[in-house]
Parts: sequence; C-alpha cells; structure tokens
Amino acid sequence: MIEELTDITIGPEHIDQYGHVNYKAAPAILEEFQDALLVHQGVTFEGIEKNFGLRSFVKKIENTWDGELKENDECWVSTILRLGNTSMKFDQVLRKKDGSLILAQLMTVVLVDGDGKPTAIPAELRKRLGQE
Repeated sequence: MIEELTDITIGPEHIDQYGHVNYKAAPAILEEFQDALLVHQGVTFEGIEKNFGLRSFVKKIENTWDGELKENDECWVSTILRLGNTSMKFDQVLRKKDGSLILAQLMTVVLVDGDGKPTAIPAELRKRLGQE
C-alpha cells in the first residue's frame, strides 16, 4: 500500500449551474492525484504500456458524496494504491480543510494485454510500486 496526501483548491472548471461541483466532475478532479502517486514511484500509465505492453482499463468506479464543494474550497486528498493480481485499486477521499469528508472514490483499474485479456502485474512493476 502506498498513500499520498495532497492539497487542492476547487477551481471554476468543475462548477455547474447550481454553483457547486457536479457529481460527474469527481473522476476528473481525483485523476490527477492518481497520476501523481504513480509518477512519484517512477511509473506512468504510458510507461506501463511502453515498458510492459499492458494497457489500463477502468473496470469499476464508485463515488460517495457526503457534502458539497464550491469554487475556492480548500481541501486535501488522500490517495491510497493497493495492487491485486491484475488490478490497481485507487482508494481516495477528499476532505475540506476542517476535516469534513466530502467525497470518497474507489476505482479499480485492470491491466490488460493487447487482446484485452486481464494480465498479472509484472514483478518489476510491483517492485516499483513498493508492493513486491
């Protein structure tokens, strides 16, 4: 398991006509933190494809909203990565600076070969991700 904590200020690009973050924006907001966690381990999805011949496929994404986000809200995001046999699970929470939970997201990404068949995560990649 790897965990990373990151600060974020909610920008206008995620605000809908009701003046808050739309539910559809959650994956877009949290994706950059998934990518950042991987980069800090020396890994990218592009690199996984180039170096291991594996592509990523989002199998499942689950969001739970427990509050509302508005433009300029200051928050922090916790991103935890756990590896399965063929999958990478990103468990994320977004909290306001006061600690109140606003959003929880669990996303499962499966690594597949060129034919779309789920493929075991290579040992070298597991090592890079600190999960040998």
